[in-house]
Formats: sequence, C-alpha cells, structure tokens
Amino acid sequence: DAVGASRPAAMPTAATAASAAPLPTACARASSCPGGRSKTATPPVLQRTPEQLADLAVLPDSVREAIEALRPAHVAEVAAAVGQPGGEVSMQYEVDSSFAAAFASVLTCALIVAHDTPRPAAQLWEFDWRAAGAGLEPSEDFVARLLRVAARMARGAKLEEDVAKSLWREMNRMPEIWGASNDRREGGPC
Repeated sequence: DAVGASRPAAMPTAATAASAAPLPTACARASSCPGGRSKTATPPVLQRTPEQLADLAVLPDSVREAIEALRPAHVAEVAAAVGQPGGEVSMQYEVDSSFAAAFASVLTCALIVAHDTPRPAAQLWEFDWRAAGAGLEPSEDFVARLLRVAARMARGAKLEEDVAKSLWREMNRMPEIWGASNDRREGGPC
C-alpha cells in the first residue's frame, strides 16, 4: 500500500534477529554484510542536545573523538550481527577466536559501563552473544548512556564498587587489548 511503501525499513535488532535469515558465511565484518555501511561512506551528522554537547566538552580529546564518531547505527549493526543465530560461529571461525575473545571483552566492558552493572567475565566458550546484542538496544539510548557515564566520570564521579571491580577484572583479563604493549604503541586497539 502507499503508506507502507513510504515507511523506511526498520534497522534489524538482536531481539528480531532470531527470526531473521542467518548471516552469510563470508560476512566477517559488519560493512561487508548486507545493509552494512561502506567504509568510505561519511556517517550522517548526529544532532546532539545542549546537555550532550556540554557532556562532550568535559571529555578528554581522545574520548571525545571516539564518542563523537560513535553512531546509534554502528551500535545497531553490532547488536544485529551478534544477535543473529550463528553470528558467534561466523566471528570465531571465520575471523579468528582471538579476535572474537577480544571483541567479547570490549563488548562486555561497554555493557558494564553503559548499564552501570557488573557482568561476568567474557569467557569465549561461555559468552552469550545474543544477550550481549540485546544489551546494546535501543542503540540510541546505549550511545547516550555511554556519553553520560563518560562525562560523569570526567567530572570526577566514580563507578559503584561492584561495577568498578567487574570492569577492572574484565580489563585485566586481557590487558593487551586495553593498554600499551611492547610494540611502542600508545594504547591498545580499544
């Protein structure tokens, strides 16, 4: 009908992924998946509220750059990809298990911070990819929560003790992805 034809297609979510077709087996990166964004495409300009702009202003430059580049569509892509049946298999066996383990750790830390809740260690053989994908939704709220927590911490606030310990344990489990390594980089890939 004319009304349905004028509505934009909805972004897939981890909650709807269970009924969706599985990811193609060659889909190792979100940008190579159907509907994925081209690496050369410029992300749309994100409209920020005055409160969000004030929050961005208090962040250190490197954190501000990372959060300014993060779009809800990026989070939605990840949520949909890890929420797909078989998505974890694609990542673990087509990319490699060390990447999958590092990605699970980064995802766990992001969920700990954004939800202000402790989480279990991201052991690859026990990691619940679908639950992690669902924790990223709604993607607009997830990005806004990360910004609020980052600004709150930049202003001197602390995480609750159990949340801070959970984050610290996960970051210390795989320190090579979080900090300086022996190859003279200033920081890890995260």
